[in-house]
Amino acid sequence: MKKVFGHVNLHIRFLEIIFKVGMIFCSFTAKAYALPDNGPTAQANKKILFVASNLRNGGVRAVSDSFQRAAHELKWQVLLVDCAGKKSCVQASLKSTLSKATDGIVLGGFDGADFREILKKAQKRGMKVVGWHASAKAGVTEDMFVNISTDPVDVAKTAAHQLEKFGRKPGGVIILTDRDYSIATLKTLSMKKAVEAMPDFKLLAVEDVAISNSDKEIYHLVKSWNQRFGKAWTHTLAINDLYFDYMADALKGIQRNDVVGIGAGDGSIEAINRVGSSKTAQMVTVAEPLQTQGWQIADELNRAFAGEPPSGYATEPLVITKKLTDEVKDGDIEERIPYQSTYKAIWYPHRAKPKD
Repeated sequence: MKKVFGHVNLHIRFLEIIFKVGMIFCSFTAKAYALPDNGPTAQANKKILFVASNLRNGGVRAVSDSFQRAAHELKWQVLLVDCAGKKSCVQASLKSTLSKATDGIVLGGFDGADFREILKKAQKRGMKVVGWHASAKAGVTEDMFVNISTDPVDVAKTAAHQLEKFGRKPGGVIILTDRDYSIATLKTLSMKKAVEAMPDFKLLAVEDVAISNSDKEIYHLVKSWNQRFGKAWTHTLAINDLYFDYMADALKGIQRNDVVGIGAGDGSIEAINRVGSSKTAQMVTVAEPLQTQGWQIADELNRAFAGEPPSGYATEPLVITKKLTDEVKDGDIEERIPYQSTYKAIWYPHRAKPKD
């Protein structure tokens, strides 16, 4: 009998462990993939201007593509303008829309504060303005109904702490930034502080390299950094993955494929493919859930058109490593986030529940 009761107790204990693991998993899933569960129905037939900072930037491109799919679902017309990193183009595009029947403006990847006067005029004429990476903070801003982003400080700290998991220690770190963007400056300060607190790493330099000029500058800069720091340079932290688009060939040219790259911004398709292929030294990208954010932009605009406040929702960053890319299908890192079906259910509550 003692033996039988022993087996029963072991079985009960096993079930308790399974139950606890299941509860932990469910709690993690709910936290990781929580989305808004209510909001106004679709406000159809709107005209939207989407001003993109630079569609060579994989993050901006992915968000604009996703937004256009969401806008199609809402029966909106979208004019997409690629400003290729030129502020004069942004200025002209925003100024031009003041004389047109535009209902909403999306600022895609540039600081709204740089165009405050034009945005004030647009808002006085009834246009709703939503930003993506258009301020150093997420949420309501002086210039926008809402700015959509993950927490840049969280992204920066997460990226910096990946240094301890990849590459040689002790190590030397170069941080790449673009001071034209307040969100980049905030990330850089956070990364700098994190690196300086790590006993196994030394901050070698913080380099200001315009994202829009990275294709022209990176090759020569890599050679210069190698001459200055040699083997002491072991890691590169960057506020955007676009830098690494050009760095792989540059490092190969000087036979420095040992320099580990870690991106703290966006998570472009190119960056995810690099991380997954293991053919370059970029080991990590701390990514935005870009597809989800494209639909979030549309939902926030829809709330503004309906006269309702912002949702208050914010996405969490995704740490992309080769291990993760090996686990997802077709490279879709957002396959488990039901953003399409969730937003469709909000906009069209009387429809049968759609599938993503």
